[in-house]
Amino acid sequence: MNRTVYFIVLPFFILAFGYWLLSIQGFWPAALVNGRPIFLRDWEENVRASKQFYSAQNIQSQLSKINFEGEESEKNIEKIRSQILNAMIEDKILHFEYKKSGGAELEKKVAERLSSVFENRNQSNLNQGIALLYGWDLSEFKNRILEPRALREILEEDSQKDHRDFDEFLKTVKQGASVFIFLTDFKWDKDKLEVVKR
Repeated sequence: MNRTVYFIVLPFFILAFGYWLLSIQGFWPAALVNGRPIFLRDWEENVRASKQFYSAQNIQSQLSKINFEGEESEKNIEKIRSQILNAMIEDKILHFEYKKSGGAELEKKVAERLSSVFENRNQSNLNQGIALLYGWDLSEFKNRILEPRALREILEEDSQKDHRDFDEFLKTVKQGASVFIFLTDFKWDKDKLEVVKR
């Protein structure tokens, strides 16, 4: 083979190997939000934990049972997948906005809010409960659930103090965000995630 063929074929194989490695390891993005990735593995892990949470709730209560078996399972799983991705996109957008506007002060408020949550709590029981409901340890629960929720609550409170409607603020920043979805089941339409019908 001559050298020209090597220079054409070698980059193709490197790119194919890189794509394969990224997709196998879960580093392939599910979405890009303002240039920041939401990795497929993180989204899948949040969906798995959500299903575990609802399954644990189903065991304890027959009132609001979510079915993951039978005819309704596909619809329920699709709904959870959509809600989780939408929440992760909103969290990325809010995190981006928070970094733009006084990140250090908000970071301090988030840390204070989280420390108050864990005050006077039995760490052993807390760890067991989180492991049972989500399959995570306390650190992962804090990163995936509590920090984004605390940030959202603080931004909502700040909006109320400034006499602004938080939902309007969120809608405006979502419309201004650059969101690209890599998953074929979903698309981003201006300010909301939509399920693509097949």
